[in-house]
Amino acid sequence: MNKKVIILTSKDKIINFTLINNLKKNSNIKILSVISLKENNTIKKKIKLIFLLNIQNIIEILYKLLIGLFSNKNLIINSVFYRDINSKITIDYINSLKSELVICINCPQILTNNTIKLIKAPLYNFHPGDIPSYRGVFIPFFLLKNKTNKACLTFHKISVEIDNGEIINKKYYDIKNSDNIYSIYKKIFISAEAISFITDCIEHSKKLNFQINPEDENRYYTYPNLKEILMFRLGL
Repeated sequence: MNKKVIILTSKDKIINFTLINNLKKNSNIKILSVISLKENNTIKKKIKLIFLLNIQNIIEILYKLLIGLFSNKNLIINSVFYRDINSKITIDYINSLKSELVICINCPQILTNNTIKLIKAPLYNFHPGDIPSYRGVFIPFFLLKNKTNKACLTFHKISVEIDNGEIINKKYYDIKNSDNIYSIYKKIFISAEAISFITDCIEHSKKLNFQINPEDENRYYTYPNLKEILMFRLGL
């Protein structure tokens, strides 16, 4: 029987839409709707990201965007756009679909306590960091800055405290000297290993249980400023 799922995400076509289109190929998962949410400060975030990419990354991204303009491969059926995940109209839409799971994949907005209570389906998130040590945003940057040798995708329940809900499962990936922020995002979300892990988590969300180390540092990261990014690029 198909697992009926709603996905909350952003309009990113390089990582998010690539992953979602791969999830659609799984006969055990039925995506009822993909809700793309408004992202704030997108221009500032893109400028910061560009400083962390190499020429090969930029060419690859531009190529994929151009291909997407002339084909349907980046288009997602049942995709809708809402400005605010916490608005009544968005919550009513989610509940009307009667999904079994609501999954966040790089969701650009925070769900309030009221929204978490009102949405009738269980809420889960795929977080690109090793929770609780790497909560927050732009985690691949901090992995590189901190010279961490492992990246992680954490599947967890959504709670009021950001990236701090019950952990269901984790998947670790080696970080090589040649990796950068873009290659880490690809490794975590759209590699064959990642897609297999994500589909397995969605299919068996109630059967998995991951025990965390109580000695792990609990830390939340926010977006680095441009000066911090430039210093990182200069090796300072």
